[in-house]
Amino acid sequence: LISQLSDGDIITLVINWAELVSDDIYFSLSDIGFTLNEGDLVHIRDLWAQKDIGTFTHSQSEADLLIQKIPGHGCKIYRFNLLK
Repeated sequence: LISQLSDGDIITLVINWAELVSDDIYFSLSDIGFTLNEGDLVHIRDLWAQKDIGTFTHSQSEADLLIQKIPGHGCKIYRFNLLK
């Protein structure tokens, strides 16, 4: 599930509906709707764990980002903030 907030941030909820642990999930920022220009940065925060994942540059935006294994019937939720 992907939703854009009124301030432009994007929230992504990843749910594992299975009973077993999920495989790792790889994605790029463009997969969730970000198109970065030169000089743009995206800050990623794991809202459930209350931890910052990091800040990514234009050149890193198409690199594979990783969501590690999600327990059965578990979920992860992330906030993506575009910094200009």
